[in-house]
Amino acid sequence: MKDLHNFVSDYTKDKKHLHLAIGIIREGDIEYFSFCNSKKKSMVPPENMLFEIGSITKVFTSILLLEMEQEKLLSSDDMVGKFVQNAENDYLNKITLRSLATHTSGLPILATNHILAKKRSNPYSMYTEQDLTAFLSNADYTDSIGSFEYSNIGMAILGNILCKVSGSKYDELLRVH
Repeated sequence: MKDLHNFVSDYTKDKKHLHLAIGIIREGDIEYFSFCNSKKKSMVPPENMLFEIGSITKVFTSILLLEMEQEKLLSSDDMVGKFVQNAENDYLNKITLRSLATHTSGLPILATNHILAKKRSNPYSMYTEQDLTAFLSNADYTDSIGSFEYSNIGMAILGNILCKVSGSKYDELLRVH
């Protein structure tokens, strides 16, 4: 572990507010390490820390799409309009599940009716399915279809569709797959 400590020391030495937690699993044994350059040392042992996993869920969601496609539950080439209440919105019948997964649906990074300030510590916790439905009722980004634009809302729509098709909650889908 001396090599790990040396590597982390070199990596963290010039970073003021860095807290790095590392878990190593070897032959079923788990070791935790915590490194902190802040004057405020964490009182939480690394094995009890909670982390927001953020955008890595986009990778999980894309993998779920592929697995559900292999199970013949849907196709990545299915149109979004097939799965949402607002199918009368023609734009939703122009974009595919694949375009949601690859950020090429034309959708913006956030829904236009999303207000970040509702809860700063978890800005998406207050965004409801009703908010999503309202956003989709007038969404038209046809001119941008095919162009890459990182889209949190596009991935949220995909996750929502996967949950509806499977009849499961997102965390249950992750456990099953």
